[in-house]
Amino acid sequence: MKEEAASQVPFQEEPDDSITGAEAAGRLERNNLLLVVLGTAAFGFSGELGLVLGFLAGGLLTVANLRLFRLIVTGLTGLKPVKKSRLIAQVLLKFFGVMGVLAFLMLVVKPPPLPFLLGLSTVVVAVVIEGIMGLMRSE
Repeated sequence: MKEEAASQVPFQEEPDDSITGAEAAGRLERNNLLLVVLGTAAFGFSGELGLVLGFLAGGLLTVANLRLFRLIVTGLTGLKPVKKSRLIAQVLLKFFGVMGVLAFLMLVVKPPPLPFLLGLSTVVVAVVIEGIMGLMRSE
């Protein structure tokens, strides 16, 4: 049995041609921002400023959320030296900040619901696009 284990091929690492997480996160942010710009332009053709601003508000909220999330993750992964207490404070501030902006938009500004939700969902489409592009790059 020991001879069988010795004769097996050891684990071989895949070539390091893959992209880093920071590059993927940067592309995800770029795709999301591009979708927000394109969606805002598309709603601009409707001629109603409320629809445009509703989509833009939801989209910009996701852009800001992604950017803050990436900054926090770089601290968690050790790519940038950060104290743990500062990291915890950043996570809490991000959460309550995004929730506060969302509450303000929903309770005070009251954007049209459908364009606002479409603006918020641009991040989902950006993730799908990045996943498809990643599959195409790996082939």
